[in-house]
Amino acid sequence: MTAAATALALPSIGQAASTTTPLAGPKDPPLELQGGYDQFTGGIPVPNRWTSVAGTVRLRWNASPQLADGSAMQVRVGEQIVGTISLRPGAGSATLPVPRQALRGDNRVVPIAIQARIRLKNDVCPATDDPAAWLQFSRSSALTVDGQAAVAAPQLKDLPRALLTGVGRKRSRLLVRFESAPTAASVRAAALAAGEIDALAGDQGLQIRVGLPGSPTRRADGEAAIVVRGGSGPATIRTTLLGGTPAIELSGSDEQLLRAAGALRPSVARRLTGVIARGAQLPAVKATRSSFPRRVRLPTGSTSGVGEGQISLDFRVPEYLEALRGSRLRLAGTYDAPAGGRAVIGINGRDIDSQTLQAKGQSRFFVEEELAPRGPSLYRADLRAGRNTVTVSTRLTRPRDLRCQPSDSGGGVEVSEFGSVTLLTRPRPLQATISAFPFPLSRKVGWQGSTVQLPPKPTEAELAAVLGTLAEARRVTGELALPQIAFGTGVPRGTALVLARPGQVPAELVRDVPGPKDAGVLSASKDGSAVRILAIGPKALRPLANGYFIGKVQGRTVESLNADRAAIRVGDKELVTGIQRGPVPWRWPLLVIGLAILAFAVVALRRTLVRLRRRTASAPTMPTEKADEQGGDGERRDS
Repeated sequence: MTAAATALALPSIGQAASTTTPLAGPKDPPLELQGGYDQFTGGIPVPNRWTSVAGTVRLRWNASPQLADGSAMQVRVGEQIVGTISLRPGAGSATLPVPRQALRGDNRVVPIAIQARIRLKNDVCPATDDPAAWLQFSRSSALTVDGQAAVAAPQLKDLPRALLTGVGRKRSRLLVRFESAPTAASVRAAALAAGEIDALAGDQGLQIRVGLPGSPTRRADGEAAIVVRGGSGPATIRTTLLGGTPAIELSGSDEQLLRAAGALRPSVARRLTGVIARGAQLPAVKATRSSFPRRVRLPTGSTSGVGEGQISLDFRVPEYLEALRGSRLRLAGTYDAPAGGRAVIGINGRDIDSQTLQAKGQSRFFVEEELAPRGPSLYRADLRAGRNTVTVSTRLTRPRDLRCQPSDSGGGVEVSEFGSVTLLTRPRPLQATISAFPFPLSRKVGWQGSTVQLPPKPTEAELAAVLGTLAEARRVTGELALPQIAFGTGVPRGTALVLARPGQVPAELVRDVPGPKDAGVLSASKDGSAVRILAIGPKALRPLANGYFIGKVQGRTVESLNADRAAIRVGDKELVTGIQRGPVPWRWPLLVIGLAILAFAVVALRRTLVRLRRRTASAPTMPTEKADEQGGDGERRDS
């Protein structure tokens, strides 16, 4: 092990640090159970290297004041029941130890289930919609886990999943350590390796840090590592343990270094054995792209039990294509609704159909719906660039004889493999956009012809921002990101992503951008057949490098400065805002149209006022109340 790698191995080998995961996410409503019988099921993802897990369940709750004796809840973690608790009206709490238990499988998750049996003073078996039958948990309710991992270095065949370190909702963390000054080849290899890890990291993505030679940066506890070396030898990849956490070492010269990083591709890693591979064992890295089919088949899915459920079916539309009119959704499935129910079908958050589920045993349903034919290019025909989701939200009425039985004791909905989306697409026109990133850099397979440029002698923060952006692009597109890497302060040829320092920004890349050209500006400009995306400072890349999804930067957050330029400003906390008020495309035609509408409104108002005055002038004078009184008095005086 080299001196640089030894410096990373500060944390001692042993039990992983405890991690606490709340039962409800930060954007979710508090967990609540209702009716005579209800349950919560969830899971805490843990690293694949964990062989066993123990921990603590901490619960805080408030129960209905109408609760009666006999109400209770049972808590299960993994395969073990960790506690059964009697419930009383009002507030309550419990802390339950979780005995250590073994973990198995590739995608390791610690399941947790809470089942509640609620009795009321006036009803021993209340209905699900009974407002008096409830049990609500506080946001502090959580599961704390600590794991034990294997003490041997991971096998190559276990890559890249063995390098994931995230627990619960916490992102996996990765330190990329360069043993020598970064070169175009070493940065490209590091981006490829990080991207393969990020591809399995889930929606939250990967948190990347960088260490340079001579830097005091050290590996944090629970942080996986990639050590990148230069050299003139053949491509070599080696797995090791640093402080009990898996790490890999990549070495080789130029393209050989890229071959070493390419060993993290699952299609390559599963054919390797042992902890080291080199030379001919590592194939060349080549990006491929299949033609996009007109008919996209949807996955299958199911939900069991009465009550509410949801089936999510994901598919992807490449960001380098845009959907045209003529898209259709087809969906078929079977259901068993003991007391009837309803299913609502939606796509990307918009409900498009509703089906009544009859209480007549095993039955079928079929949906064929034309998707909305209009909309902005990023969201045309209800189809987004990137991931799309078809949802089947079900609500099966609970029969009276199952009111106090587990929800999964009857009923269910299953979507068959018949489901598909038929659509017409065309290549997305080349334009200055940030909304569909990584387009237009990904317009060609493997980002061929695109360049990513960093400042000369990039800092750790600058390298981390670029590596994070490329890794997130690999995750959201499912394709390799292999652009050319350059260092400099000028304007690269062709389509490019340029990271520049404040005060060293090429003037032609910020032309028409109002306000100060300081850190946080992210802009796109089109020049002929090239689009250049400029990021001033690492801060500008935060939206693209942290939990990114296509469309994250879109709509009102993007300021279109003119037909060939768009820009945003990223704040210190990744708050994305419009850059400032600037020129609008087709400003003069819009201004003329607006003035014409205003003039028409003024003329119409004046004509209306003239007509009202004429009617008022021609109308007879009406006597007032005072005149009536005076007239009456006069008549009495005359008499």
